[in-house]
Amino acid sequence: MIALVFDLIIVFSMIVISIIIVGINKYAVSSTSVILIAVGLLISSLLVLFYLSKFIGFFIKIFDRVLSKYRISKSKVIQYIYKKLVETNKNIELIKKRGIYWKVYLISVPSRILKYTAYYFLIHAVLKPMGFGFNDLSYWVIILATAAAEISAVLPTHSLAGLGTYQGVFALAFIMLGFGKEISIIVGFSYHIINLIFTITWCLIAMVILSLPVYRIKEQEYQESGK
Repeated sequence: MIALVFDLIIVFSMIVISIIIVGINKYAVSSTSVILIAVGLLISSLLVLFYLSKFIGFFIKIFDRVLSKYRISKSKVIQYIYKKLVETNKNIELIKKRGIYWKVYLISVPSRILKYTAYYFLIHAVLKPMGFGFNDLSYWVIILATAAAEISAVLPTHSLAGLGTYQGVFALAFIMLGFGKEISIIVGFSYHIINLIFTITWCLIAMVILSLPVYRIKEQEYQESGK
């Protein structure tokens, strides 16, 4: 859960930077207005990161009051959300006490940049047979499209493996950024399926490796040392 929170903040920061660059270069909008809006959003995201535990603590207090007054406390969904909020807040406080809060954030940034760079090359590979070169594909435009699709993955409307919803959001973002409808749909489907196959393949490889006897022995030793 805490990894998801950090990811969302980093993705939001990257979206803001993309809006600045794409907004100035692509649309007939005042560069000053775009920069001011984007900088405001970036500062807001950093403030949220700095006071994250207080924000979550505030929502936990609201939950406590609501749960004590109404019968919704019996709902499994509400209980699950409440548990996750408390768990996330404890983890954030633990990271802060260890003095690695900003280190975790700064380490997460390059991993996200590498991830979206890989997406860029993947989408370029899909579009190259259609006549698109590197000059036709802005890195920041691709970030906006892929980030929109990534955010859709954490929404309640997300389907199994993101089939339909993830591709649809990506295609919609691509269309809004100036690409044709057919190309956007083809790229959205191809990019998501290739990404999905790649992820599943690596997950299966990881499961096989972790099931090897050497890892089982290490796990037993760790459990015994914990006792």
